[in-house]
Amino acid sequence: MSILRDIKFVFRLFLKYPGSSLLGVLVLGLGLGMSITMFAMVNGVLWSTPGLGNYSRLVQLKWANQHRELADFSFNHPETETIIERAKYQDTIAYYRFRLAALYNPGSEELTRSVHLASVSPDFFNLVTVKPLYGRTIDASDFERGRGKLVVVISYSMWQTYFAGLPNAIGAQVRMDGALYTVIGVMPQGFHFPINEQLWVPSRLNPKSRVYTTHIVASLGQNMSIGQIEAELEPIAFDLSKKHSQSKQGYNKIRVLPYGESLLQSELAAILFFLSIISLLVFIVTCANVSNLLMMRVSRRQQELVIRKTLGASHGHIVMQVMLEGLLFACGGLLAGLLLYRFSNQWIWDWIEQNLDAIPQWWHMQLDWKVYLFAILVVILSAVVSSIAPAIRAITKQSDAILKDDIRTASGLFIGKISKLLVSIQVTCATVLSVMALMMILVAHYLNDWDLPYDSDQILTTRVLLNNRAGFKSNESILSFCDAVSRELKALPGVHGVGFSTRYVGYDTERREIEFETHQLKVKKSKYFADSYVVSRSFFKVFGIKPVKGRLFLEKDSMPAEKVAVVNQYFVNVYFGDDNPLGQRVKIHRPGNLQSLSASTTDWLTIVGVVSNAQRKPVPGETAVDFASIYIPQTQYVERGLSVFLRAEGDLERWVEPMRRTVHKHAPMLAPRMGFISLTDLIISAKNYQHMLSKVVIVFGFIALFITAVGLYALIAFTATLQRRELGIRSALGADSTDIISLMFKRAVWLLVIGLVTGATIAITITDGLQKNLEAIDLPVALPSQFVGVGIVIVIGLTAFIIPALQALRVSPCDSLRVD
Repeated sequence: MSILRDIKFVFRLFLKYPGSSLLGVLVLGLGLGMSITMFAMVNGVLWSTPGLGNYSRLVQLKWANQHRELADFSFNHPETETIIERAKYQDTIAYYRFRLAALYNPGSEELTRSVHLASVSPDFFNLVTVKPLYGRTIDASDFERGRGKLVVVISYSMWQTYFAGLPNAIGAQVRMDGALYTVIGVMPQGFHFPINEQLWVPSRLNPKSRVYTTHIVASLGQNMSIGQIEAELEPIAFDLSKKHSQSKQGYNKIRVLPYGESLLQSELAAILFFLSIISLLVFIVTCANVSNLLMMRVSRRQQELVIRKTLGASHGHIVMQVMLEGLLFACGGLLAGLLLYRFSNQWIWDWIEQNLDAIPQWWHMQLDWKVYLFAILVVILSAVVSSIAPAIRAITKQSDAILKDDIRTASGLFIGKISKLLVSIQVTCATVLSVMALMMILVAHYLNDWDLPYDSDQILTTRVLLNNRAGFKSNESILSFCDAVSRELKALPGVHGVGFSTRYVGYDTERREIEFETHQLKVKKSKYFADSYVVSRSFFKVFGIKPVKGRLFLEKDSMPAEKVAVVNQYFVNVYFGDDNPLGQRVKIHRPGNLQSLSASTTDWLTIVGVVSNAQRKPVPGETAVDFASIYIPQTQYVERGLSVFLRAEGDLERWVEPMRRTVHKHAPMLAPRMGFISLTDLIISAKNYQHMLSKVVIVFGFIALFITAVGLYALIAFTATLQRRELGIRSALGADSTDIISLMFKRAVWLLVIGLVTGATIAITITDGLQKNLEAIDLPVALPSQFVGVGIVIVIGLTAFIIPALQALRVSPCDSLRVD
């Protein structure tokens, strides 16, 4: 019954001070909501599984250097073959490769579409131990040479889409990349292993292939640890690295990682790590704020608490009451936090699904039992952390001192120490978060302020791969396709131009090494670089690129003719200055996108024209050399991987279907490598990680600043109220307002300096890590953001100290010294 009385009493206290009660619930709701949201993301990404029975034993192999840093590549075919032959320490080992396939079913109304496909080894389905819903999976017999029949296993969703969920899909044929495949099995609903694949086909190793596209996955043997496997792989890695030392560039070890960890992209892992830090900082600020709030409420009740102790109440009983009050705040904050989670969860996960490629299908962001358990634990933790200092304050204040004093007396040494500690913690966390928020504002500004010379909102684009599987076996077939699509689309009313390019001019950059035939250059370097684009003749019209000197590409610039190139003004300014570049010759190493039918290095190209810049505005830290560009005519250097650009008026959505059907008409076996989207959306998606991080950090940072500002002001205002007698005595003894404000300022400075120095140090470390791990943008944004962030916290802190001091000065010394 005693506990029930205490609960009722705490509820009465909650209702007695509704303003501070609602403020505490709001503050805790923000902190708990962010913590729950971040935990739900980490839980759904790091700790979710694809539902395979032996998933906990699955590991993946990756190349690494001596510092155990992973390489961006996996294994080539000879390496894979060697590892599988020599590895004797696992139950099952398999390999797979990813690619996009163009799928077409003549019996379906669906157009050819790109689907995620995995080419797998004979033991792949033995490794995952999942049985098909219908038919069978791939086995060793499907790898026999000369059988003459290509087979495919399809996912449940593909079965529903292309075969209406009918059992007669087994034995049916589909065209994939132009070849006929026989469906031999349908996998159960939800199975998309290794990541989010829809199709699985047999994969044979090519001993001559040196391309790093093969992934190796294994099931750990009994009583085998990851460390033991890495040790046994060491001699294999050493032998392989000696054979390919140049291509490995220092990567000479093989690391073994749990499968889920190996899938986590470095950018997303960095985002999760930094958002977890931010969430923790906000939670600390929140708890410090609520602790200060409870401290003020306890100080208001200090005479009541002393009377209770005098009448026989135990310390444990008083502590329990204070802790129950903290728990009530935490429970109210949990309800507010869950409401915040419902909003932020949907927003964050919608963004992940729309902007991240190839996310595992089993990743999620849902309220499962782990999240609920975390919510309960964090509520208890916040209740304890926020109420422990006020509880200690309630039982340690000397009873006789309080009974002799009144509420307007200075708060005493102990509460002063606790308050100073809490203020320093809040200032530290606020400094870190404000610096990070301001840095992300600057990053977001540079990410969005492209300042392109053309209207990207009026350009629709997609990407195609004109390979042999799609029916393009010669240069002539590729050029014919481009001419036909361009001619047919330009005939549509409202279309102002159609062009082709290897990359997205103006924003997408990929440097290539170049050589000059002449030595009379403005700059002298050991190596020269420029961006290279292979483009169609109509490309310049689509982007509004004008000739400044010389000419653009003409019909006569064909394969047998003299090889030519056009450069932009940045190129001329960097390498030629005031000299005339026309007639000069240049050679490009590995131009275009490396999927060319031509050689990896161009012939000598004669510069025949200079065009206006189509690149975005350079940002701090970038120079003109970063945007020096060379354009090569498509008719002289034919590329397979091309972006198609359509410039039209009005809503671009109305042009998606005509563009899709025109591409399908002239290449029935071809599926675009991505959707049909505006160039604006494409540019935004190119920096999707940075956009996501910048938005979330900005929101978190300003919430933390708001919580800190409110908390500091409330705490210091209350402290000033407690010090009214001291201020009154000083005024009665002759101190003027300047002396009083100076005193408050000196007390504020020390608290601010401690928090600012600590916070700035942490902020520098975190912002440097952000730029290195995310490559958010190569800008000197950390330093200004640190100065501005520190300045904001200083203004907030001083305002929180000075305003209450000015308010206290309005009370006459007689009123402040009077005792009721």
